[in-house]
Amino acid sequence: MVLSLSRPISLGAYEKFWCLDGSSRHRKRVSSIVCMDVDAPSRFIPTAPILVPEGPWKQIPGGVTAAKGFKAAGIFGGLRAKGEKPDLALARAVLINAGQANAATGDAGYHDVVECAHSVAKLLQLNKESVLVQSTGVIGQRIKKEALLKSLPRLLSSLSATVEGADSAAVAITTTDLVSKSVAVEAEVDGDTSTNDSVIALASGLAGLDKISSLNSTEAVQLQACLDSVMQGLAKSIAWDGEGATCLLEVTVSGANNEAEASKIARTVASSSLVKAAVYGRDPNWGRIACAVGYAGIDFDLNALQLSLGDIPLMHSGQPLPFDRAGASSYLRMAGDTHGTVEIHISVGMEASHISSMLPLHCCKIIHLVRHAQGIHNVEGEKNHNAYLKEELFDARLTPRGWKQVDNLRKHVIACGLSKKIDLVITSPLLRTMQTAAGVFGGQSLVDGVKGPPLMVENVGNSDHLAISSLDCPPFIAVEACREHLGVHPCDRRRTISDYKKLFPAVDFSLVNSTFDYIRLEQVKWVENYGGFSLGFGKRPVANGSEE
Repeated sequence: MVLSLSRPISLGAYEKFWCLDGSSRHRKRVSSIVCMDVDAPSRFIPTAPILVPEGPWKQIPGGVTAAKGFKAAGIFGGLRAKGEKPDLALARAVLINAGQANAATGDAGYHDVVECAHSVAKLLQLNKESVLVQSTGVIGQRIKKEALLKSLPRLLSSLSATVEGADSAAVAITTTDLVSKSVAVEAEVDGDTSTNDSVIALASGLAGLDKISSLNSTEAVQLQACLDSVMQGLAKSIAWDGEGATCLLEVTVSGANNEAEASKIARTVASSSLVKAAVYGRDPNWGRIACAVGYAGIDFDLNALQLSLGDIPLMHSGQPLPFDRAGASSYLRMAGDTHGTVEIHISVGMEASHISSMLPLHCCKIIHLVRHAQGIHNVEGEKNHNAYLKEELFDARLTPRGWKQVDNLRKHVIACGLSKKIDLVITSPLLRTMQTAAGVFGGQSLVDGVKGPPLMVENVGNSDHLAISSLDCPPFIAVEACREHLGVHPCDRRRTISDYKKLFPAVDFSLVNSTFDYIRLEQVKWVENYGGFSLGFGKRPVANGSEE
């Protein structure tokens, strides 16, 4: 399979995925190819640095011509105002011209495109519907059709499967670019937009692989990962080569509810004129960054906002931090002087990119505190405080609204990546707290045939909630010292540990010394340490008045 993506405005590249079968059906390669090798010298303009993300692939030489069945060429067709570099390109059946965008040219511009496409189809002996035409250049100007049509035979005769052919085609579709952009990666498989921005996917059909029938298959996932890396690399190189740009501004956002919200915040900051002016002026003005985050239109807790410029923390928990202003300014100056990258890190939620600490982060553990969701006692108590004394509220369970709160928090924890970073879940031995903990940090809903004890059995607390698996989740441990202080309210009393073990089979209750509940905390002495918690107990009264 070959997938070709092109963005001909201010971009000298096509992107391609391709597969080659070896002699064995088990030796399959999936590659993402864009125009020319970054190390290959260009005959016309330099090549841009491509910032490809790290991943299970490697950067390789190649271009559109590397894919099996693809050829390319770029020639001087007399379409540019200055004939300093190629202006007419052909790759497979995509005809691209530079110099005239042919946008906002009415019916005349449309008929020009149709005639050019028909001419290419006739020369290549293809159906006219198989030919695509792309134009880049000055908006409002029609294609120099006569010059283009006259150059087609020479363009077709220049087609080749060489890197030079890909190089000339890449340059032919540039406009104000100072550099051309291209990248090729290989993996093994077992702001403002222009009127002419476009993406095209092409397949030669010569790879011989089976069709990818599922988006969840290994081949599809690997293909998508390669495509993402190439698109990210090219996007950065396009911004890097922007007109008047002195550096690349890269904004990373974490803690948002979803990718769309994070993207909106990042785009708002990156496109802020005030932020860009501060970066250009070497002014580490964090207020402009915070301002842009604020007017991005995404709701977040202001007290959770964190900002960093490179490795320099500027704001934590919504409060400004003292920082080395001269060092931050020097960081901006160095990036501008070397046409480098300025990194801005933003966190608007639970997942923080940069956390201030007296110790290195690898020596620290982050503790996230989560209160239980709404319980039946909360609802009754808000109506009448005396309702807390009702015996029917003993060991209060979650309400339906409470379970919705649990589901929402679970989605957020998964979306921000926190679910993969939790090493241990500590919960107090009360029904509502263990329901909350299991619902947020537990595994998926338990289905028949899954091995291992459930974290929570079905219908706990008459909730009609499905059982929750103990697989693919951190260990859970119940700790009595985490409990709310006991008093006269039945909702704060718990069941026996024996009862809880039946409801939450995978929760570790070994640190709870008493299977029975006690009714008051007076004269209780905490003596035994577990990690950072004081968990031990002295003698304590139990419900029947005796002591353990």
